[in-house]
Amino acid sequence: GVSYDATFESVDVPEQIRQMRREVLERNQGRKDDVEFTFKKGAWAHLGEATLWNRCKSHMDVAERWYPENYRKIKQQQLELTMEEKDTKLTNGQVEANHHANRNAAIPSSIKAH
Repeated sequence: GVSYDATFESVDVPEQIRQMRREVLERNQGRKDDVEFTFKKGAWAHLGEATLWNRCKSHMDVAERWYPENYRKIKQQQLELTMEEKDTKLTNGQVEANHHANRNAAIPSSIKAH
């Protein structure tokens, strides 16, 4: 296994694993896993820190009790992501609504009623 003291730069990920990740991203249209943020190079000094954050995010009840600062930060990140998703849906919804309004405007009223 890999030591929790290891730095991300010292971990050599085999090409087979990198290929599997590319395939998953392609299958999900580029969407990454929600906990993948913990394993970004440069975000953490050691693999152990990233692993702890991953576990906290996966087990929020434990994080709330034993790692309250991590819990608060994770909840804040989740709130920010939720707000971004709502903004995206609202923007897409407005585009969709405008599309339908413009399309319906071109249809004569006698046809719209049917």
